[in-house]
Amino acid sequence: MLSKLAELLRTLQLYTHIAHNYVKGPLFLQDHDFLGDLYKEYESDYDDLVERIIGLGKPCNLKELHKMSIASLELLPTEVKENKEYFVQILALERKLNDFANEVCKKDPSISEGTKQLVGDIANKSEKRMYKLKQRIG
Repeated sequence: MLSKLAELLRTLQLYTHIAHNYVKGPLFLQDHDFLGDLYKEYESDYDDLVERIIGLGKPCNLKELHKMSIASLELLPTEVKENKEYFVQILALERKLNDFANEVCKKDPSISEGTKQLVGDIANKSEKRMYKLKQRIG
């Protein structure tokens, strides 16, 4: 379950970085900065989670995890007419991330209290980002 959560974080990190590079228009500076902050947050959470998985000796095939992230990324639009379309896609992924993080905390009895706190922190940050994304979308 933790590897699936890491995969979602990696997909979000990659997609927001792509969006960060492609945004344009009158809100370029705001959107570019916002997306830059987002992909850094996702990368940090991904790194923390993967290090925890590996440190605990849990199975984690990073090559396969990246393949799955790329497969998910292939389904997302990369060049859009309006920047808002990026935020709609990111919000949908963020909802998946949040739901899955909450599910992991409830349904995986094998994870330690510390790991639950890490995943709970990921869910907490996700809720804040969802609020910001909804505000950005309007």
